[in-house]
Amino acid sequence: MRRRKNQPKLLPSPEIGSERERETCAARVREKEQQIGRSWRREGTSKVDSKRGCHQAAERKKSSSRGLSIGSSRRGKEAAAEKEKKSIGDSEETVNLPKDVSVSAVIAFGDSFVDTGNNNHITTLVKADFPPYGKDFMGGKPTGRFSNGRLIADILAEALGVKGNLPAYLDPSLQTKDLLSGVSFASAGTGYDPLTPKISSVIPLSVQLDNFKQYIGELKRNIGEEAAQNLTTNSVFLLVASTNDLVLNYFGVPVRRLQYDIPAYANMLVKLALDFVQELYKLGARKIAVFSAPPVGCLPAVRTLGGGLLRGCKDKENEAAQLFNSMLEKQLQVLASTLPESRVGFVDFYNPLISIIENPSRYGLEVTDRGCCGTGAIESVTPLSVQLDNFKQYIVELKRNIGEEAAQNLVTNSVFFVAAVTNDLVVNYFTVPTRRIQ
Repeated sequence: MRRRKNQPKLLPSPEIGSERERETCAARVREKEQQIGRSWRREGTSKVDSKRGCHQAAERKKSSSRGLSIGSSRRGKEAAAEKEKKSIGDSEETVNLPKDVSVSAVIAFGDSFVDTGNNNHITTLVKADFPPYGKDFMGGKPTGRFSNGRLIADILAEALGVKGNLPAYLDPSLQTKDLLSGVSFASAGTGYDPLTPKISSVIPLSVQLDNFKQYIGELKRNIGEEAAQNLTTNSVFLLVASTNDLVLNYFGVPVRRLQYDIPAYANMLVKLALDFVQELYKLGARKIAVFSAPPVGCLPAVRTLGGGLLRGCKDKENEAAQLFNSMLEKQLQVLASTLPESRVGFVDFYNPLISIIENPSRYGLEVTDRGCCGTGAIESVTPLSVQLDNFKQYIVELKRNIGEEAAQNLVTNSVFFVAAVTNDLVVNYFTVPTRRIQ
């Protein structure tokens, strides 16, 4: 049979009978060849229609003009991926994984939004390992999460089909199997600015990155170098910072305000964020989600300390967050175009939250101006009543270890210090209007 010029050679298939069917099949193959390069990312597949045997026929054909294999679905995807790799510099888009490749793990860096318990294991006052934190978590126990329940990292890990809760890397009970599906390196109170973690004695992002390098070493020892590299490549990385830089550092401690105006400081934070993303990329990360700053002027503590009698949101802080977000989004787009085979995404954390805060009933909520735990007005700390309960538990442990009489003698001969009242006056009475009205 005569074939049209440039028509691919098709081997007979039981499902392709008439000449018209064979020509239709060939046309479909040619059309798919042209589409693979430009639409593979959107379709996530390179399959051809197999109802009339076109897929079987295409498996026996190779394109000499494009160098693409149109064989099996898998080979088609690999060829298309290679084409994307070569043309990445000419495209503003980034490469998606095919749909049949799942996310291996979720890795989180940043602050309290994704710290699932690392601060429990360092010396700092910034902890959430006591009630009422965790009251709605599994078992109702505090885990170090700064929440009544789960965090963004936990929810996203579940949504991506990885696991229900993301463990803290510093948790001593962590098992090898936990490493294989991801961990959180985050530390509540940290930020992009190196000064920020020093204020609260928490884990800087630079040390979180060092811990990630250690994590990669553990992966290689347990599953081998190639498998560790594949796991890292197929993981989703979360980066959530900037809140403490703005609230605790810039608007709290005067050092940075003396050195930078708001635009200059926001620009510095953006540069530090981009540097961190590039470091992750060098270590094998290819799918990185960078979160914007939230509406920091609406945080419960900010409203309490600076929002007046009505505890309103502070515009200046929110405007600083919006400026940072605008800069970050633009610069991330530029950076993403220079990182081959990567997908670096900007996650808008600001607008969804401000919408919830301003329109609570639309989302089935009633209270959006207070935190989850404690009074909800200022970040919760360990109440004296809880400290007393802890002391009672301490006595029980003493009795169990050294005997009741010895424990009683130890307590009797101990010196006890009680230091309070400062926060009652400074934070409570002279800052929050409630007690002054009463």
